[in-house]
Amino acid sequence: MFFFRREYKNDIVAELAWAIGSAPLLSDNKKTNVLSISPSQWISSQFDNHLSWLEELDKEPSALRRFLDSHPNQLLGKRFETLLNYWFSESPFLSILHSNVQLREENSTSGEIDFIIENKESGQIIHCEAACKYFLSSLGTPDWASWKGPNAEDSLLNKMNKLHRQLTIFKRPEGELFLRNNGLSPPLSLMFLKGYFFHRYNELGKSSSPKHHHPNYNSGWWMHRQDITALAKSPAQWLILPRSRWIGPYYNWDNHLPVLTGNELELILFTGEKPFRPTMIIQLDESRSEISRGIIVPDKWPELS
Repeated sequence: MFFFRREYKNDIVAELAWAIGSAPLLSDNKKTNVLSISPSQWISSQFDNHLSWLEELDKEPSALRRFLDSHPNQLLGKRFETLLNYWFSESPFLSILHSNVQLREENSTSGEIDFIIENKESGQIIHCEAACKYFLSSLGTPDWASWKGPNAEDSLLNKMNKLHRQLTIFKRPEGELFLRNNGLSPPLSLMFLKGYFFHRYNELGKSSSPKHHHPNYNSGWWMHRQDITALAKSPAQWLILPRSRWIGPYYNWDNHLPVLTGNELELILFTGEKPFRPTMIIQLDESRSEISRGIIVPDKWPELS
């Protein structure tokens, strides 16, 4: 099984390639039986199908850049959805039938649909619920409730419960009505959950991964801001990632970003914005390519600030 493991000349094409071809966070969902397509197999086959398309896009990425510029929201999840929107819209193999649909009952939203896409060759209709999430291990256990977002407001358990509700929308009256109104048969279900799992920096190799994790999931480490002293004596190898660079691996896109020593990193993180917000840093090799990444969180994390 092949997943995304290559460099691209253009940063935005690399983002898109990662959005398509990176490993999912979880293996086929054993918690429920709502999925009718294996995420691993579908992602692998689609990435293989789109390799030539991505290579051509890497030669001339202006259309992708214009599309991203027209959707400037830099929130992680919205950026990810925008990348998928471009892929489904411009793919030679797939097309969008519906996207970002809110189903309503009376005066309230009763359900959401991220994407309904069609395979142009087979005519297969797929309901895709997509998300890009970063979860940190708060207890070192496999329980989904203990894997929390950088702001501690979300958890893997909450996200999976929400995805389950979204993926079963067509088994409920509002979803059945949507299908009838649009002349569609019940589509196949696909959970497109990407992102990173972060283990505590001093428990790497010791803490458990989440239940049903994918064996090739993207991983990193995390530490509280007060623990940054553990990096104080390290040489110049650290880079603070702007939030617009959180998706996908880093390949020396921004030459103007300074490479910091551990002491310089500590100084910046303790004298920067207040209140302190979760900050992504990466460790670089001599070519300024990423070899590891970590999230620095407030000292009271996972308490809500």
